[in-house]
Amino acid sequence: MEFIVSYSVLQNPMVQLGLDTLFKSIVLLCVVFVLLSLIRQRISSTSAHLMLLATFVCIALIPVIAVVTRAMTDPLAGFGTLTVFTVSSKVAAAPSESIVPVGLLFALFYLSGSLALLGLLANSANQLARLHRRSFDIDDAHLHKHFDTLASSIGIKRRVKLQCNAWIQGPLSYGLLNPIVLVPKEFFTWEDAIKQEVLLHELNHIKRLDWLSLIFTRVLCSLLWINPMMWIAAKRLHDESEQACDSAIAIDEVDRIRYAEDLLHLARQQKLVTSRGLLAQPMFDGGELTMRIQNILEGKISKGITRTAFNTIMLAVALFALAGNNVKLFADSEGLLDQEYLPISTQSPMYPRRAADEGIEGWILYSFTVRADGLIDPNSVAMVDAEPPGYFENSSRNALLNFQFQPRIRDGLAVDVPGVQYLFRYRLDNDGSYDFGRPPPQANK
Repeated sequence: MEFIVSYSVLQNPMVQLGLDTLFKSIVLLCVVFVLLSLIRQRISSTSAHLMLLATFVCIALIPVIAVVTRAMTDPLAGFGTLTVFTVSSKVAAAPSESIVPVGLLFALFYLSGSLALLGLLANSANQLARLHRRSFDIDDAHLHKHFDTLASSIGIKRRVKLQCNAWIQGPLSYGLLNPIVLVPKEFFTWEDAIKQEVLLHELNHIKRLDWLSLIFTRVLCSLLWINPMMWIAAKRLHDESEQACDSAIAIDEVDRIRYAEDLLHLARQQKLVTSRGLLAQPMFDGGELTMRIQNILEGKISKGITRTAFNTIMLAVALFALAGNNVKLFADSEGLLDQEYLPISTQSPMYPRRAADEGIEGWILYSFTVRADGLIDPNSVAMVDAEPPGYFENSSRNALLNFQFQPRIRDGLAVDVPGVQYLFRYRLDNDGSYDFGRPPPQANK
């Protein structure tokens, strides 16, 4: 029984899932960017930030929803399939065919990029840990009391620590369960009004869980690094979070002017590049400062949006992401890119010496699951029936575990095929007759 199967890189299930996620993430981000360009002047920075964050969550769920949906809609595919495999005592065991993994070069190229970026992310986390170890508590009871009062005034219930570090040039915040606001040693030379603005800005980052959003978007961008729009969206998400924290401080016109002047004054004292690369939320990070000051002075950051309108926008983003999973990116009208599972590498079992010496012929029926990667799940292999029992089990199972299949693909995704059955018939002669004590089940040749 020989099968000759050829399929392109685009038919590889992992490649298809990756390209499907890439395509849908680009479309989703394009829709959100257009939507933001139309309504940005009528919504707050907080609303814009939440829209972008919701988009990142939807992108992360695209491959998960696709796999889960396929698993739920095709759970019984493959049941009832029975294939005959005849083993003769005069035929030696056939070696397995060597198979070159499809899409291997693409996978290595893509994974190398992701691993490199995740490595940089891990290095950023390590730098932040080193910075944390070099920080020290501030010995000023009055300042700590004022800091706790500010945290309570904006609704933070967690205990937030205020620390100082001589190695940083600008304030920053980080942490989830035990958040920390870190200030430079120059903090103590600033005016009281500037100190309060800086602390409020960083406390608002903690209240909004911006550090968690930062980690999530950095990881997702590392995994989908090949999509340039992910990096654009991540940068815009960061800018919107900074403007949202600015908006919590600059309220009326007098406050806006004073706060803009203080930002510019502080920025001139800082070495902006020192905070880049850290896995933290710095108050000053270079390029967005000019835009922030302009928006503060023009009062663009103080506008809001009704809860109903915002919920409608968020629902539209979520529904679009869910609906996108029904798009068959890799299936045309005739379903030419769908495919059935087929063996592409088989191994003939050895005729057991004990059975050959005793002149015993027989058969054995096995059931198993063909996984989405084309291999047999070892835990699913189960003997259904055998005649006679006790002769052919080990030989058949050992050969079966070396089988490799072209995976079944539906709508561009590889799926598991449970309930596949193989009937191994063992005969001593090639005369076409069988000496079975009990006939085997009917099989598909």
